[in-house]
Parts: sequence; structure tokens; C-alpha cells
Amino acid sequence: MADMTSLGLIVGLLGVTFPHAAVAQRGESESIELDLREGQVYGWSNYITVLTGPSYGSRAACDSQAVVRVDFSGPYKTARFVLQYNDQPRLWTFDVSDSPAADGYGGDTGLTSNMAETQIFNKQMRVYSNNLPGYMDATIDGDLLIRVEDDIIDRNSRLSLEISDERLEWNRIGSKKKGYINSQFLYTLSGQRPEYGEMDYYIYAGFNRVPGGHSVPDPVCARLP
Repeated sequence: MADMTSLGLIVGLLGVTFPHAAVAQRGESESIELDLREGQVYGWSNYITVLTGPSYGSRAACDSQAVVRVDFSGPYKTARFVLQYNDQPRLWTFDVSDSPAADGYGGDTGLTSNMAETQIFNKQMRVYSNNLPGYMDATIDGDLLIRVEDDIIDRNSRLSLEISDERLEWNRIGSKKKGYINSQFLYTLSGQRPEYGEMDYYIYAGFNRVPGGHSVPDPVCARLP
């Protein structure tokens, strides 16, 4: 199988300045890097926890996966994910949600109403809303879908996604494919109470899988250059 997903995965936390809160100053950051080929994690942060993997899979580079939790309750208020692709992506290479049970296409088995989700599936990015009152006013399909971006990634491309409270920003580095969404129906990271489920300040990111547990049925490969 050809190499089809991220060369380097960088999870970074960025400082912002608010006059009413003790937070990291602008320009401060912490980050980790995941090597999905070698099963290694580089860097460390109090606010980034590797919950699963990365590790060698049964076919070495072809099925290594990871899940990371990012904590917004501390001084950092923006998370940046930088993904670099070596070949044509297939199936889920990235999925990030408020909910640890996120299972793709906006679902999370009913764990929490605060379960906004962004997925990279094949070459397409899809953004799904949470289930808070009024969410259907923000969606485009009568369900949870907020936005679709076709051809967001390709062979030998890099994609940056930044997540903060009620905001998603994306940038395919070196191209014109960039944009953002501000919506109360996106990630709830400043103490918004859910309609059901527990309130928290976390997002969960799955690499070569969704956060909620099921693996990609045809795993993709990953390696560092």
C-alpha cells in the first residue's frame, strides 16, 4: 500500500492575551509532534495528552494511529494541527471533536450535545455542528453539516487547522484554500453547558482514525521524510 497520510503531525497550543484572565502571552506556545511511522512522540505539554498510540501496527507504517486530547482550561486558548501528506489520502486521516465518542459524520452515540466535529475523509473536509438549541439554523443539510470543502488536501500538501472557542480556521499551506467559521455551534471551550452530557474544556483528535474508537477499515500509511 502506498504512503497516504501525514508525514508530520504537529499539535500546538498558542497563547492569546485577554486582559481579564491569566493566560499565556501572545507568541508563547507548547507543542508535540507525532511520528506515526516510528511510533514516537516528541515534545511534552501539560495540556496535550496522548490517549492512544502512536505505535507500530501489524503492517508497520500502514496502520499506525493515535488519539490526542487537548485541554483548554489552562492558559492556552487556540490549538493548531499541522498535517503533511505524502500521497493521496484515503478514508479518515484526521477527525477532531469536543466528544471523545465522535465516530465520524457528526455522530457520537449520544454522549454529549457539545460534539462539533471536523473530519478529513479522502480529500474532503466536512464540518459538523454541535446539538445545541438552534443548530439547524447553521446547517446546510437539515442535519448537522455546516460546511464542505472539496480537495482540501492532496499528494504532497500541508494543511493547518486552528481550533478555538466557537471557531475553526483552515489553511492549505501554499495555496488559496483557506477560510474560517465563527459559530456558537462549533467547539464549546469556554464553559458552555451542554443540553446533555458533562461540561468540559477538551477536544479530541484522531489521526488515521476517529476519536470514538473504531479504526479506519482500510488503514493508511504514514511516515516522516
